[in-house]
Order: sequence, then structure tokens, then C-alpha cells
Amino acid sequence: MKRTSLVFLLFCLLFSAASLAQDSTKVRFYVKGSADFWIKLDGELLPLSNVQMITPGTHDIEIWSPMYVKHTGKLTVPAEDSISYYQELKKDKAYIAYLFDMDSYRRKVFLGRTAPLVTALAGAVASPIFYFGRKSWHEKTVKEDFKFEYFSSNASGADNVRTRYQTANALFFTSLGMVAGGLASYGLLQRWVKNLEKPIYRQSNPFTVETFEIGYHPVTGTPQVGLSLNF
Repeated sequence: MKRTSLVFLLFCLLFSAASLAQDSTKVRFYVKGSADFWIKLDGELLPLSNVQMITPGTHDIEIWSPMYVKHTGKLTVPAEDSISYYQELKKDKAYIAYLFDMDSYRRKVFLGRTAPLVTALAGAVASPIFYFGRKSWHEKTVKEDFKFEYFSSNASGADNVRTRYQTANALFFTSLGMVAGGLASYGLLQRWVKNLEKPIYRQSNPFTVETFEIGYHPVTGTPQVGLSLNF
């Protein structure tokens, strides 16, 4: 008698499990957005997974992903073993505006900080090279002038050497100007660069108390992503 009751109970459990499995359909969600996305079905927040067990029928569905606009629509689930659901989310206009602001901010930082330093560094590296080249061509110019004056040598040779000496002179003083101009520009533009408003993109998760934020690291100047809780 006990064995019969146990078999009957096991049969009932198996039958209930089979009935429950038939009452739900496995839905695989493929959402084109950022790495993470949240789903609300009939007002209930689903677990963070792209595979869900959903009862057949028509449901209200909401999908949100950071940097995208929340999608609201209908989901019709047939009485089948499994189906796939694909949804492409639209970029948030505020995030697109943030990208443009970020590019503008980067250009301004480059012009006010990076470009002057690179200019000064290039001039500092080039000036010793041009100095020794200028010195060498100066000695050659003196020799050619001496030859032309006392030995009536070819004037075109002296003119050619003098032209190269003038070119070396111009390059040397240009490199010195790059050092002075770069350092002066860097010093004058630092206050302007520090007062630049760093672009920040902030978006609240419509399903939770989290806030998604993209800003700039104060030291490295690189974009950083943060997640905060609001109560």
C-alpha cells in the first residue's frame, strides 16, 4: 500500500512539472544596446538574464539599456517550447549630444595643453641639432668668403654656402621660437583649460534606483563610467 501511494505521489509530481513546463515558454531575448539591459514584463522586473520562462499570451514589455531610450511595446508568446525575441534600442539623444561635447572638450584640451607642450618639446629637441648645423655652415661660409676675397674663387660656391648658412640660422631660431612660444602658450592657456566644463552624461535607470553616469577622470582626463544608488 505504501509503495502504491509513493508511486502515485511521484506520478502526480511529474504530471504537475510537465503541466507547468507546458504553461511556460522559454524566450531568448536578443537586445541590441549596451552590454546590460533590464526587462519589465507586465510591470514586473525580470531577472538579469537573456533567457526567461514566460507564460503564453500577450504581455506588456519594457526594455532599457544604459545610453539608450526605454522601449515600450507588446510581446506575444505562443504556446511553444522556445522562441527568440529581438529588439533594437534607440540611442539616447542626450548621449549623442554628450559625444559631441566630449569631442569638443578633447580638442580644446589638446589645443590648450598638449599642443603647446609638444611644440616646446619639438623645439627643444631640434634646437641643438640646428645649432651645430648652423655652426658648421658658419665656418664654411667664413672659408668661402675668404677664398672669394683673396683667391678670387667661384662666387656661386660662396653664395650657395651662404644660403645654406642662412637656412640653418632660420631653422635654429625657429626652434628657439617654438620652445619659447610653446611654453608661453602653455602658461597662458592653463587657466582657460582648468575652467573648461567637463562633459558628463547622466541617465537614471527607469526600473531601479540606480543612476548611470559617464564623466571624465580628474587626473587622467579619460572617460570613466559610474553607477550610483539614489534613495
